Amino acid sequence: MAFMLPCGIFDYKNKENQYTGMIGCGVYGWGNEDEPGAYETEFGNIMPPFVGVRPSSKQFLQDWISEKEYKTPEDFLQWIETTDCGPDYAEWKEKYPKAYEEAITDAMKSTVFEKHISSVDIEGATRFNQGDAYIARLLHEDAKNVTTEIGEANQTLMSQAIEAITDDKK
Repeated sequence: MAFMLPCGIFDYKNKENQYTGMIGCGVYGWGNEDEPGAYETEFGNIMPPFVGVRPSSKQFLQDWISEKEYKTPEDFLQWIETTDCGPDYAEWKEKYPKAYEEAITDAMKSTVFEKHISSVDIEGATRFNQGDAYIARLLHEDAKNVTTEIGEANQTLMSQAIEAITDDKK
């Protein structure tokens, strides 16, 4: 199970999109045995419900790609103290208070990922099953036809095919 958001990478210098990529997150897709929709199989074990991608997984991905490099100004200053590069910020604080504050402000904007990734808003992301996307491609079908909204899940194409085959044999 995965979800994706196609995103263009914008070249500010040339004012054009350079390429399109995908940001995604793999998730298990099944709930817990004690959730509504779970059922007992013919073998006596409990089958959890298929849930696809939950909104909490989507929020995890958004938080992860936009994670700040420094959580607090103190984190940044501690990092500076452990390196031999950069100015002596303790001295700067007294001599150049404006530059000091600007350096802290800039550091607090710094993200773990590059800006073209950390700035992606995954609000419009959809979920899909990789196998469904593969089958759709083989059938020359638009992959958008096998996606669902986050929090919604359809039975996979392979599960539907297996169910149809087993139903026909009954």
